[in-house]
Amino acid sequence: MQQILDDMDEIKRLDTEDMLGFVQNFPKQIEEAKSISERTDLEVFQPHQILIAGVGGSAIGGDILASWLFKRINIPIFVNRAYKLPTFVGEKTLLFTVSYSGNTEETLSLFDEGIKKRCRIVAITSGGELTRRCKAENVKLISIPSGKPPRASVAYLFMPIVVTLKKLGIYDSDREVAVAIDNLNALKGKLVPENPTDKNPAKQIAQQLQGETPIIYGLAIFNAIARRWQTQLNENSKVLAWHSTFPEMNHNEIEAWAHDGNSNKFTAVLLRDNFKMEGRLQKRVSLTKNTILEKHAKKVIEVVAEGGEEKDYLARMLYLMYLGDFVSIYLAILRGENPTPVSAIEGFKRDLAGF
Repeated sequence: MQQILDDMDEIKRLDTEDMLGFVQNFPKQIEEAKSISERTDLEVFQPHQILIAGVGGSAIGGDILASWLFKRINIPIFVNRAYKLPTFVGEKTLLFTVSYSGNTEETLSLFDEGIKKRCRIVAITSGGELTRRCKAENVKLISIPSGKPPRASVAYLFMPIVVTLKKLGIYDSDREVAVAIDNLNALKGKLVPENPTDKNPAKQIAQQLQGETPIIYGLAIFNAIARRWQTQLNENSKVLAWHSTFPEMNHNEIEAWAHDGNSNKFTAVLLRDNFKMEGRLQKRVSLTKNTILEKHAKKVIEVVAEGGEEKDYLARMLYLMYLGDFVSIYLAILRGENPTPVSAIEGFKRDLAGF
């Protein structure tokens, strides 16, 4: 296994569309996306709620935003992955319609409904039908670079939202974003394929996950990142994976871990912070790990976020996301898979288009 992950020729043979290159450039993409977004003019607007409309890689930025700003702003943030908007949206809603391709049918449906409900809309896309509709409706559009897989373009889909909130006077995140970029650049050298397995945490975790079915637990602020790990393992590694949360899992899931005869077929991955969680949650996690997971799961893997001061949540969220993205690609390599193509997803879209 180690020889494969340290064999650059084998990596290039499998990763023919350079997904590793896209992922590696994430810190640079944050800076580029920030620069692009800062060139967009916006009218001052104080929303009653913020709603991010999108699916897949176009929605994960909304999840990260909601987790990060949960205790930082007084405006509720919602992520909508459906065809319809909630009934509460209207003229006081700041609606981000996010679709990397610009052709996502769910997002287009939400855009049209947002127009009817007179939401304040900001669209984020690389082109497609969403761009055409924005121009026709005179809606604010932030155009991002095209030609990349949506799941490898999170910076371009996330930073326009962050910059917009600053421009509207809702939240100034410049210092936190700068800390996050520095933290990612410091981590990058450890994760790149040129760094051998015995010094590369992403390769080591990928080895631990080979042949496993993981359930990812995003402790405290990392629930959105747990979802990201799941979807990257699904799409890049082509493996089944799920994510779940504390303390919710203590009210249902632990019963199954303790009594289902198949629990020893699953691996629990705990995404943890290097700073202590609030007392009761800390006790819940430790008790669950020691009395349930270590007794019944096939294995337990703990991954610890690092970086910044205790208040620098964004830096540690993106640290874990960056690490997980590399893990998913290295696991694909171990499985002999090209991480970029998503043939089942594309086939499903074609089938759906026929109805």
